[in-house]
Amino acid sequence: ASRIFSVQSNTTLTVTGVKLTRGASTGIGGCVFTGGVFNFINGEISNCSGTHGGAIYSTNTINLVGSTVKTNTAQVAGGGIYSDGLFLATDSIVEENSSPSVGGIWNAADRTSTLTRTIVRGNTSSASAGGIYNGGTLNFYYSTLSGNTAQAGGGLVNDGFSNFVNSTVSGNTATDNKGAGIYNGAS
Repeated sequence: ASRIFSVQSNTTLTVTGVKLTRGASTGIGGCVFTGGVFNFINGEISNCSGTHGGAIYSTNTINLVGSTVKTNTAQVAGGGIYSDGLFLATDSIVEENSSPSVGGIWNAADRTSTLTRTIVRGNTSSASAGGIYNGGTLNFYYSTLSGNTAQAGGGLVNDGFSNFVNSTVSGNTATDNKGAGIYNGAS
């Protein structure tokens, strides 16, 4: 198998109503690598694998709308999504992704992720950050972080600024008893 999409810098790709599955990369971005703008609307990305960003690796912009990212794996970090840019998710689900470091979403240092009416659940990491790792700014609006598992920071490891508004954090597990829901200032 190979990566399904590579979006080059200074370009935009919009994909609507499509299921991307079984993409694989021996490097970053199992299904999608984006150096440009990737809009993914009313679709699903599943069963993809890469070293960083099992489903998507981005150095620019990811915009998920009404979409699901599930059952992807990364061999190093960011089982679902590895964002080294801007990550926007609205009315979406990130679930059952896995990686040794950060099961669901990796938000890199000095970057911004904004999740609105989005569910991050059932993701696993064998080390830290089952659901989300935040190294920059995380805006979590009307969203749910639940049922994620890691040694530390079952739901979230926060090394940056996190802003939660009308959201739920519940049922996350830290096997080392370090922040089942949120582990703040881990580095």
